[in-house]
Amino acid sequence: MLGSPLPVSHAADPLDSAQARADELRLRLDSLRKTAAVAVGEYEAIYAELNQAVANSVGAQSALDEAQTTNDTAQGAAVERVRAIYKSGGRTALYASVLRAGDPQAAMSRVANIAAIVTLDAASVDEATASEAEAKLAAARFDKAIGVRQRLEARASAQTAEVERLTAAQEQLISGADAEVAAILEVRRRRDEVARLAAIEKEQLRLAILAQVTPVQTTPTGEVIPGLSTGSVTLAYGPAGGTYGCPAGEGVNFIDTWNAPRSGGRQHQGTDVFAPLGSPAYAVVDGVIDKWGNGGLGGITLWLRAANGDRFYYAHNLVNIAAVGTRVRAGDVVALVGQTGNAVGTPPHIHFEAHAGGGAPSNPFPFLAAICGQR
Repeated sequence: MLGSPLPVSHAADPLDSAQARADELRLRLDSLRKTAAVAVGEYEAIYAELNQAVANSVGAQSALDEAQTTNDTAQGAAVERVRAIYKSGGRTALYASVLRAGDPQAAMSRVANIAAIVTLDAASVDEATASEAEAKLAAARFDKAIGVRQRLEARASAQTAEVERLTAAQEQLISGADAEVAAILEVRRRRDEVARLAAIEKEQLRLAILAQVTPVQTTPTGEVIPGLSTGSVTLAYGPAGGTYGCPAGEGVNFIDTWNAPRSGGRQHQGTDVFAPLGSPAYAVVDGVIDKWGNGGLGGITLWLRAANGDRFYYAHNLVNIAAVGTRVRAGDVVALVGQTGNAVGTPPHIHFEAHAGGGAPSNPFPFLAAICGQR
């Protein structure tokens, strides 16, 4: 039935649910069309029978007209004979005609002729009367057949209109279901295309960085050889004559947010250094990349360990560049600035942490302000 609700689908995939609804509607439409075809076949069979009945009734009506004509003719002939007999003297004249016969055989012949005429007239009248009765009966059947046909035609017309209405409604539902399926497919296609292009762009950017970046080179006395690194290397601050590089290069922005409240009752244990999406993230000291991560609040992460045991943490990276075990110099590109983890939807930045001696984090803001210039 058209108005009955569709079964509730518990499928996790909305495309499967939409396709199932469209398939169910098509099955219902096929069933409706089959029912309509059966009804049309039954109507055509009954209509053929009624047409035959009408044809028979028309024939009977024609027979009636012919019988009435024959009856009128026979009755007219009988009347004329009666008049002729009456004018010639009635029964006496008939008897006289018999008596005037020359011999008994001629008399008998005349009697037989008279009897035949009388019998013929009577048969004609009887036949005409029977034909008339049969024709009247046929006419009654004709009238009844016409009435039945009219009622059947009205019912068939109403049924046809209802089938057409239901079919149109069902086809509209199917059109809507197909549109839903197409819309879901289009959304998925666009999402997949965006993901594909983003992956290509990300890989191209990574390869471009790898092809262009040259590690920081220094002289035996520790002086930086210019022009060999895209990193921003600052010598203004460095205990024991160490060399340091700003983790996001020049022109970056950051403020002191140490212990600032965060979701879930947490406190901020680092400094967010904001920079353009996909721009290089640099090693702050000479050291070794000793760990990568991918997941959780930090998203794509990287750990850098200095020779003195200090460790530095980079979170929310777009992609890591320096592999685990790689020995780097201050200013080498180690990753690209991103928005991964719980930074999705925020401006791109590096969540930077400093762990002295590899222990608990301490506020890195003064360190960053010294090597990057306070912003």
